[in-house]
Amino acid sequence: MLCAAGLGPDDDLTVVAIEPDKDNGNFRRAEALFDTYQRLHGFFRDSRNRLPGHSRLFRTRLRILLDGGLRWSPLNDTARGNTLAEVFQVSQMRRDPEREGEVMLIDSLYTRRRSATDAEGEQETPLDGGFRGRPPIGVAVLAGVAERDDPLFEKLDDLVSGSKEGEPPRIFFFGSIFGGTGASCIPGLARLIRGTQTRLPIGASFLLPYFGFESINEAIVAANAAEFLRQTQGSLRYYADALDQQAIFDQIFLVGSPKLSIMPDPEHYGPNQKNPPLLVELVAALAGCRFLRSTTRDDAESGTERVGYKVVSTPQVVWSDLPYAVPNAHPDEDDTALGGLGRLVRFAWAFSAVYAREISSVTSSSSQPWYRTWISDAGVDLQGATADAVGPMKNLLARFCADVLSWFGTISEPPQGDGGVRDPLPSNLTTAALFRSSQLDETGYLRLPIDRNGLLLSTGREWNDFDRLITSGKGLSLEEIFYELNGRRPRDRAQPGSKLGALVGELFDACYVHSSV
Repeated sequence: MLCAAGLGPDDDLTVVAIEPDKDNGNFRRAEALFDTYQRLHGFFRDSRNRLPGHSRLFRTRLRILLDGGLRWSPLNDTARGNTLAEVFQVSQMRRDPEREGEVMLIDSLYTRRRSATDAEGEQETPLDGGFRGRPPIGVAVLAGVAERDDPLFEKLDDLVSGSKEGEPPRIFFFGSIFGGTGASCIPGLARLIRGTQTRLPIGASFLLPYFGFESINEAIVAANAAEFLRQTQGSLRYYADALDQQAIFDQIFLVGSPKLSIMPDPEHYGPNQKNPPLLVELVAALAGCRFLRSTTRDDAESGTERVGYKVVSTPQVVWSDLPYAVPNAHPDEDDTALGGLGRLVRFAWAFSAVYAREISSVTSSSSQPWYRTWISDAGVDLQGATADAVGPMKNLLARFCADVLSWFGTISEPPQGDGGVRDPLPSNLTTAALFRSSQLDETGYLRLPIDRNGLLLSTGREWNDFDRLITSGKGLSLEEIFYELNGRRPRDRAQPGSKLGALVGELFDACYVHSSV
């Protein structure tokens, strides 16, 4: 979402997701969004419908690091099994008297099921559903991966070697240090990279405990919020000791919450694990944008930066609390969360509720000046008669805009009813009635009145919501945007940007929002 808003890197961003659980609902949701972004970027940046060159919309080109897809797992070598006991062939060890010491060591470090009535042990836990909030399990598996050739390390070496003549790539890790996968994989991978590449800038956003669960199933090995603080203390001590010995990271962002938001009863893994996005994750992602957009290793500001609760009497996170997406102390307004993300949210509402509906083959708007200028006279093919037909991509953009609104609504106004988030971190980012929903949908996002084509179902009374989408910000009203589009002309008539990208770019520009405080 931040890359779509123009807050990501100016050029390319190469991504890999570390996820042992190939069917995980959170990962599949991210994978689908990633694919949608790539398709929209290709259409609006590389086709005859490209956006004007100055536009920040979809500015960052997202690439996948690995040939096999977005996901990488330390368990890719499935021939050795998917439990800790299978990976290290513990059953063979137990039959070999000379390996009794190794067996005793494993049994002392990892619990095991000794009878059918015992609870599931760490040695027998299937790991294809993740490391279940147990960093020591992930560390052991990752150590085995590091000893053999793996496509991840080969691709990282290629990425680094390809930039030796120029500016080295910046590497950024994003994950929790109180769970399993992030806490176990991030330090190990960063250390492996730093061991061979001393000149690379490496940063990380480490998420401290910020959510918990209504209840836990003690019969299985799974993430347990009661253990989060203890695991975090251990992780922080490890990092303190490791950084004293070796400068692994150039910059670390620690992001947490003064209280835990309580999630619905969890699915610990698999396709039904679809956690709602939370505000803390947005703060951590903005920190990543800041690091990736730094130009030198000296750009990082030292010291402690507190986010939120500037007004003690009304403890709410407001727009001015959120980190800048660049390291500058006084950035352009477009590089702030308000200016960048606020504009994307307003654009998503305007396109999904109004213009995507009007841009059709049969529409009452066809006689209006904006439609003639940006659609008819520009030769935009809405009926599929030419290779430049834009109907399917217009629909894809509408569905993406609907996702933007649902995601932002979940972060800013998470539902607190049955099946919602209890005791969320309070914020004052929007006052729009649209986001006052009491339910999450099947994807884990806020349920909004959106049809299957991604069109926001809105009545005249709700149109005032547009002016309330972003608190502490001011911009054009829907009516003023309408008159802007009627009065403007495509800037690059002779360029390929004179097709649908020109209208989308102008609408995105017109949805700007500036701070009103």
